[in-house]
Amino acid sequence: MERKLFRTGNSLTVTIPPALASELGLKAGGLVDLEIDREHEGLLIKRRRAPDPPEAPVTQEFARWVDGFIDRYDAALKKLSGDQP
Repeated sequence: MERKLFRTGNSLTVTIPPALASELGLKAGGLVDLEIDREHEGLLIKRRRAPDPPEAPVTQEFARWVDGFIDRYDAALKKLSGDQP
């Protein structure tokens, strides 16, 4: 598929047709990685996936809060889970 390069400031811009963007899950504002493919004298554009959010450590204070919540609402939680009628 042939595309024309446009100048945008000091950079060159190439458009991505909507069908290709949709197939790859690319959206305006999304991030991509660019790599030079010297073997094929080309440019490789890869969709960047969002990193997994870092896991927050469970503090002792939070663990105590959860224990207190479960103690206080034990009956209601069991009813919601279907363990009790």
